[in-house]
Amino acid sequence: MPCPPTAPTCGSLDASTGALVQVLNGFDEPDSVSSDGTYAWVANYGDNTVTAIDTATGVGKVLSGSRFGFDGPTAISSDGTVTRFPA
Repeated sequence: MPCPPTAPTCGSLDASTGALVQVLNGFDEPDSVSSDGTYAWVANYGDNTVTAIDTATGVGKVLSGSRFGFDGPTAISSDGTVTRFPA
């Protein structure tokens, strides 16, 4: 799911064919992407949020607010149990 740094959209590709599967909108300077097989996690540097996208449905949920402590997230990693990002 490569994303240009200032683009509000990201695309997902089929790993075996390279074909475009889906285009997702609504990102703000997406900086990094990680997947744990259940969710694709997108660190949105521009608005201090992280987007969790259900890989089965393509439905996303934006995590934001002071309780998460995001400060321009630029990296993200997930192992299926814990999702990590620098705060």
